[in-house]
Amino acid sequence: MFAIVGSGFGLYGYLPAVRHAFGARVLLPEAYRARFEARPELASCAPHIRWTRDLEEALGKARTVIVATNPARQVEIADRCAALANVESVVLEKPLAPDPAAATALLERLHAAGKRCRAGYTLLHTRFAQGLAWPRAGAVAEVPITWTFTAHHFAQGIDNWKREHAAGGGPLRFFGIHLVALLASRGYGAVRESWLEGGTAAAPERWKAVFSGPGRPDCRIELDTRNPAARFAIALPASPVELADPYGSEEPDGDDDRRVGALARFLSTLGEPDPAHAAFADAVNTLWAVAEAATRWR
Repeated sequence: MFAIVGSGFGLYGYLPAVRHAFGARVLLPEAYRARFEARPELASCAPHIRWTRDLEEALGKARTVIVATNPARQVEIADRCAALANVESVVLEKPLAPDPAAATALLERLHAAGKRCRAGYTLLHTRFAQGLAWPRAGAVAEVPITWTFTAHHFAQGIDNWKREHAAGGGPLRFFGIHLVALLASRGYGAVRESWLEGGTAAAPERWKAVFSGPGRPDCRIELDTRNPAARFAIALPASPVELADPYGSEEPDGDDDRRVGALARFLSTLGEPDPAHAAFADAVNTLWAVAEAATRWR
């Protein structure tokens, strides 16, 4: 039995993903019902929902809990799950916590409590990512990654945590963490330089960095969250990527959000042995911490 915490992406992203991946029942607090009914594209999920009086009841009956909230609350919910004997697995959205130290500490607490954990770096489960052929050092001078778009909070003038670096938002912690995970999966472990730019130091708009790794060419990242040109590109010689956004290679199923397929493939990893996933989550946090330590404001 699954429970989902979060009435935004938890509903329109993870709810249909659970249906696609497992066809399983999902516990949702009654407080989410109005948000669910306001999204007619989710009507096909209705038979899979079991409504509970409140969040406490949902957590108390679930074996797997999916948390899709702001990072600070995510830490709080995950710690509650760590104390519940019925919860076997916890799925966390990115970033796992507002900063890498808090994310590492959270994973340590979950592992100490005997919980299986998955970190939602779903970009790695897109169709384009599954076909990447990464070059060895010397094959190319460097691998540039360019990601430009206008973030929803800028487009809509919303003042929320996704703007705020300290809260786990912004171009590095909220968006760029996907690229940190991608590079961790390719063996990168060092950061030559890292800069946050635009807006203010508390609410930056751009992230630029150069990563390096043994046997790998340098990878140069330019990520701009306040750019009207929508582009996601990775200049790989054998498998170049040129998309409007990281999920541009995904084909939606009916009215589903385009990310649902990648989310379903991600959730399917719950059936795989846990040690490799735990080690990878630790590797991402380590590389994230290295990037943060190298980051300067300009």
